[in-house]
Amino acid sequence: HDITARKDAEAGLRASEERFRGIFERSDAGIALWDAAGVYTSVNPAFAELVGYRVEELVGRMKERDLLHPDELKRTDVSGRAFTMTRGHFRHDQRYVRKDGTTVWGRVSVSLLRGAGDHPDYYFIAVVSNISEARAASEKIERLNAELEERVAARTEELRSAVKEMEAF
Repeated sequence: HDITARKDAEAGLRASEERFRGIFERSDAGIALWDAAGVYTSVNPAFAELVGYRVEELVGRMKERDLLHPDELKRTDVSGRAFTMTRGHFRHDQRYVRKDGTTVWGRVSVSLLRGAGDHPDYYFIAVVSNISEARAASEKIERLNAELEERVAARTEELRSAVKEMEAF
């Protein structure tokens, strides 16, 4: 029996897996996969670093919801939301609570993936970028704009008072 085609297919599959694994492990963006129960099945080092845990502490031990800020749990049900989306994909910003208790903002793109053939199960994959610095800068700009508006309103009132005094004079 000539098994050349099968051997070539196996070699191609191994090469594809190695490429995927290289991208997964070296990506600057955090990547996390979790199953229907919400348990992490795989995370890359960037995701583990983002949330302040080791990969081993997350995979098979923690649920996706365990890392979300309490306000995020009230705001959205990530798994349910993705599951009910007709496209099986959504994007939003959310806060994570790191192992040390600090908060980090992430821009999250979540996709629902269904198993094929004899594997009807589904799982989720999230790609997370750290946007904490951008979020902090945005909040600072908002505070400065609000402060500037208050100053302008106060100065405008001072000018109106001065104009009224001049008109009275």
